[in-house]
Amino acid sequence: MTKMLVAEGLEEDEVKEILDQVWTEGNVRNPEELKKLGELETLFKILKKNNVRIALITSDNRKGTDELLDELKLTEYFEHVICGDDPDSEPKPSPYNALKICQKMGIDPADTVMVGDTKTDMLLGKSAHLGWSVGVLSGVGQTGDLLPHADHIVEDIEDILPLILPFDDWQSSYAYSNYERYLVTPKDQEHPNSSTLKTPVDLVIFDLHGTLICIHRKYPKFVEFLSSR
Repeated sequence: MTKMLVAEGLEEDEVKEILDQVWTEGNVRNPEELKKLGELETLFKILKKNNVRIALITSDNRKGTDELLDELKLTEYFEHVICGDDPDSEPKPSPYNALKICQKMGIDPADTVMVGDTKTDMLLGKSAHLGWSVGVLSGVGQTGDLLPHADHIVEDIEDILPLILPFDDWQSSYAYSNYERYLVTPKDQEHPNSSTLKTPVDLVIFDLHGTLICIHRKYPKFVEFLSSR
């Protein structure tokens, strides 16, 4: 969008200032506009309990991302977050951000999983030679878009546990009613899982919009506000 507006004759600094302002003002912080795609806190607690660490790579700007994670009470779960306007970052599908996170956290890329809803998320995982890439169908990507580059496709974020945890651990993380499946909050958060079975994954890197947060409610408000400027 920046390139498009610069091509129309606006100065780049002016464009970035306008877009930052529009993004902040257009996102009204209404809880109905910030819908989480699943029981994210419970999911993250399960991963942490099983010694799986969590990071985030998003194309969104730093200010908006930090405010959004704070609003949804998710900040504490991410050990590392890289945003699109961070000084030392590269856009997806460059492997740079993923490899930077692995290096900082002391984790082998082969023991890392990328989870996202777009082709660029999947290509990021491939270009960084991560253990595997998981596409979720909760965002803009369809199976045909993701499958050529993804190792696995799941319906939504809550379906990733069987891919990441040993059988006994992921099985005990789900419960069922007559109508639905839901995640079970770990009972003891103080002590990590001491199972002798090694979790095949040490780190999960998530995308944000379309993977963890519903984009279909947020972006119409953003586009409406931008069009009014």
